[in-house]
Amino acid sequence: MLTFGNNYFKGGLLNDVLQLRYFVLLLGFASIYCGFVYNAFFAIPMNLFPSCYEINDREIWGASLTEDHEVDGEYTYLRTGFQCNYPVGIDPIWGLSKNRLSFSNNVKMKLSVIIGVVHMMIGIIIKGTNSVYFSRWATLFTEVIAGSLIFLGLFGWMDLLIFGKWIRPLDIEDKTLVNQ
Repeated sequence: MLTFGNNYFKGGLLNDVLQLRYFVLLLGFASIYCGFVYNAFFAIPMNLFPSCYEINDREIWGASLTEDHEVDGEYTYLRTGFQCNYPVGIDPIWGLSKNRLSFSNNVKMKLSVIIGVVHMMIGIIIKGTNSVYFSRWATLFTEVIAGSLIFLGLFGWMDLLIFGKWIRPLDIEDKTLVNQ
């Protein structure tokens, strides 16, 4: 078994911290994973893959002239193609948009719900295996099976709706959707 620095720190001030070293290591791995999923490093978007938007190809919406004869309006970046998808995380061009905070919070909230439902379902499954192992059949039927049906009926359905919204192809540049 790997015991890096175990004997050196035993009995000292860091004895209590020594027991938490693997937990802190797992926390580090979890933070790296979440940063990879959200495509961010200290809240700064990372450009790991080619973007689906061309930064030099943009249009201005709601253009108007200011008193200094400057053009004022909101810029929108055009997609390189409808079939383009950013492989992992959020496309870094969203860091330049006006609604970047509401968009990223929306994605993070949905991912948190999905991960939370998966974790809670794993807990219910573990309780079910313990019920079978210890022959607690009343617990299996009243808590595990009934709880799973209610839990998946409410939150599993919500996760399916989230996945359905993500999977459904939607062309954001389709002008016919605006007129409907």
